[in-house]
Amino acid sequence: MKKVWVSAILSFIFPGLGHLYLGRVLKGLFFVIVNIVSILFTGNILGILVFLLNWIFSILDSIKTTKVINSTV
Repeated sequence: MKKVWVSAILSFIFPGLGHLYLGRVLKGLFFVIVNIVSILFTGNILGILVFLLNWIFSILDSIKTTKVINSTV
């Protein structure tokens, strides 16, 4: 059983870490790469918007994925 709060906090700290904790490596790496690229482009509004959307979606998706994983166990 994976803990919802652990995956949420890891995703809050850095998007993608929660998915790596859950064993969803490709999805986690995708969030990590999008986050790094968006940080490089935070000099404009689009980079900031992508960063915020990626951060929020990563947290919400890791919570949802944790619940799905725990329900199948």
